[in-house]
Amino acid sequence: MDRDYYLGESLRILSDTQYYKMIPEDPTPVFKKKLLTLLDLGMTSGIINKKEKNFLFNNHPTTARFYFLPKIHKSVTKPPGRPIISGIDSLTCNLSAYVDKFLQHYVSSLPSYLRDSAHLISFLDDIQWEPNYHWVTLDVSSLYSNIQHDLGIRATRHYLTIDERMPKLQKEFILDCIEFILHHNYFSFADRFYIQNKGTAMGTKFAPSYANLFVGLFEESLGLITHRNIIFYKRYIDDVILIWNGTIIDLNKFIEDLNKNSWGLEFSSEVNKNKAIFLDLHIEIVAKRITTKTHFKKVDSNSYLDYSSCHYSKWKQNIPFGQMKRIRRNCSDNKTAKEQITLLKNRFKEKGYPKGLINTSAKRALALDQKTALKPNPPKTIEDSKFQFNLITRYNVHHQDIRQVLNKHWNILLKDPILKYILPKQPMITFRRAKTLKNQIAPSCPNLENKIIKGKRPVATTKVGIRKCGQRKCLCCPMITHGTGAIQIPKIGGNTGRLLEY
Repeated sequence: MDRDYYLGESLRILSDTQYYKMIPEDPTPVFKKKLLTLLDLGMTSGIINKKEKNFLFNNHPTTARFYFLPKIHKSVTKPPGRPIISGIDSLTCNLSAYVDKFLQHYVSSLPSYLRDSAHLISFLDDIQWEPNYHWVTLDVSSLYSNIQHDLGIRATRHYLTIDERMPKLQKEFILDCIEFILHHNYFSFADRFYIQNKGTAMGTKFAPSYANLFVGLFEESLGLITHRNIIFYKRYIDDVILIWNGTIIDLNKFIEDLNKNSWGLEFSSEVNKNKAIFLDLHIEIVAKRITTKTHFKKVDSNSYLDYSSCHYSKWKQNIPFGQMKRIRRNCSDNKTAKEQITLLKNRFKEKGYPKGLINTSAKRALALDQKTALKPNPPKTIEDSKFQFNLITRYNVHHQDIRQVLNKHWNILLKDPILKYILPKQPMITFRRAKTLKNQIAPSCPNLENKIIKGKRPVATTKVGIRKCGQRKCLCCPMITHGTGAIQIPKIGGNTGRLLEY
């Protein structure tokens, strides 16, 4: 996939006016005022305090960015894109996290809720397979984009209403926050600004919970969980797995009726009497017994991190065992687990991982049985939950020098009468991932400058250069002047260049 195809596919997605609309300028200043009004109302009602308001209001937001993930399982040369909007540090980023904190409780209480593939395996162990059973997997097409705002808010309101513990004003404030996020979901791509008309962005924090509740109410309204022909029914966001007890004719009629809904949902389906592919599991009936193993897609490749890459050594050392434990968790019999772990050993060898590390990781994973591997990590103790002060920095090859400097001078901070009760005895460092060459040479949001598409040269909608932020107490704004001309400046070698004024 080259740059031209990426730009063309991105613009194709964004040209669908049913979902997206181009806007002439950056709406941040206007939307900030609206958000401030919403939060002031929350404070006046006593729902949030000043600290919470300061957290929810991002005074210096970054604009969310659009990119897409190629669906290479559909086409390797010209893959269609799955739209993603990266909203990290955007205007509604913290507001979305606040809403999600409340919605997660209702999601985990849904009868169809499925946490992950390990959760699914725990249910399958209790099922006795019968000759007239069929595996059915359903996939909701473009769920996030197709949730109509009014129906999504209605679904959320339904689950909030049945919660008698939450005050009514709190419920209304959460719904107002959701409505604000949905109607102010703006982003940029290639110097243009857009706003999403329909659905929620895949990338905002509360989107999975919101989508889960939407489909949860859909399932409840159709009585899918209690359907007389459905023996087992579970869902992971937009992926459904069920066991049908009945004829194929009745099953086809059921799927046909399922697609005749007024919710805007469209389901694709796979039906098989003996096996099913769901999440990362290959499920198969062997001698009337449900067996599982890890499913590798046809387009699967060796994409594990290269051992020579610039990443923290502890991260790389934990990868082989983590992946092999996942294999052991998914495989119901030892022979299959050993075969799949051998495959992983070869892949890690190709990526330069030390032979000793690979063999030790494999030995640890194979020493587990499936039930042990399925056990979740123990919950944090009260001691683990205490406040920890970490230095968060981007990883680089000089990390040992940073540690030495901190260790050498840490005692200075411990002498402080207040900090000595807060800080740990030894400094703790958390590393963020280092930037890669891909981040530098292949950004997800390329500039369309000098790029002609269909005979037309796109015009940037954002002004280049330094601009006033508009904050009342800003000390820099009075020093900034705007112009429309250009200043001739000398360049190295005696030539002259042009410095644009704005």
